[in-house]
Amino acid sequence: GLLHFATDGETFGHHRKKGAEILKETLEKLINRGVKLTNFASFMEEVSWVPPAQIRENTSWSCAHGVERWRADCGCFAGGKPGWNQKWRAPFREAMNWLKERLDRIFQEEGASLFKDPWAALLDYVEVMVRGPESLLPFLDRHSTRNLSTGERVKAAKLLEMARMGQYIFTSCGWFFADISGLEAVQNMTFAARAIELARDISGIYLEDGYLERLYKAKSNVPAERNGLEIYKRRVLPRRFTTKDITAHYLITSTLSGRFRETRLFRHRFRPVKVDRLEKGATCFCCGMVEVTNLAFQEKGSYLFSVLQYCPGDIHCTLSSRGKERWEETLEALKSAYHLGITHLVRELDRFFGPQFYGSESTIDVV
Repeated sequence: GLLHFATDGETFGHHRKKGAEILKETLEKLINRGVKLTNFASFMEEVSWVPPAQIRENTSWSCAHGVERWRADCGCFAGGKPGWNQKWRAPFREAMNWLKERLDRIFQEEGASLFKDPWAALLDYVEVMVRGPESLLPFLDRHSTRNLSTGERVKAAKLLEMARMGQYIFTSCGWFFADISGLEAVQNMTFAARAIELARDISGIYLEDGYLERLYKAKSNVPAERNGLEIYKRRVLPRRFTTKDITAHYLITSTLSGRFRETRLFRHRFRPVKVDRLEKGATCFCCGMVEVTNLAFQEKGSYLFSVLQYCPGDIHCTLSSRGKERWEETLEALKSAYHLGITHLVRELDRFFGPQFYGSESTIDVV
């Protein structure tokens, strides 16, 4: 006969201490007693039996109210404190729905000229997620309407990534728990921020204001957190990193370690083309050029850079993608300024790179 057991897989992951060990021991005992492990698909294939089944729409295992846990203050939640409510769920869902509709429109309109079938390409995009960025170009060749230019390939890849983030914003646990300030809801907002960033890069359409207008209506139970808009500004935006930000991290950490090597970091590949390192007293100055490839999009570029270390932990890092046609001349001017003194060098850095710079606090925490 067939004996069926159903339980939450997370029970054997992080919900119960030593859950995985107990499961392993139980399965070994069952197998030793002649029990064969199977699942419904394998069993039905063996006995050539396909029973009729009907899906009961809008039901879930963790909400007695159907699927209200993911859109309403239904009374189902985990965690929290007495007196809390989940009225934030409805406007949070509204904000995500509003954003998703506009992301889908951009994906369809911008992708129509690039993909044979944009939505079929999105379904198959999981191949790239599983096999890695090296599979992106062959994937695009299969799904594109023609032989795409380098710029069109980058755009196609960004469209797919934008659409993927548009799916991630509905990750179930974002509504599951007691408050919008929980890490699960914040993670969904982080996906939304990435989708918004890519949408603007692809189409020039700015969706953030409309999204935040709706997030504002999602009130937190925690007075200090206030609402979704404040949570987004305080806890999501600081986690948004551009290729330039990540490059600055690479340059600063390479200077501090004393080693500039070709490496992969945060879905980017860095290759130092030229690095000059000068030291005088307690100061160190590195300048040169680095090539950067965003592996997610196979988008390539390069930066002229300088990193000045006044003393341990005190960093002034600048970089620019402009002026590369005269990069050797620029580097010589920077090195000459360093020999004349820090004041001369900083003035020269401001003249070429502008007043904005990255400090030691600009490095990215690797969690």
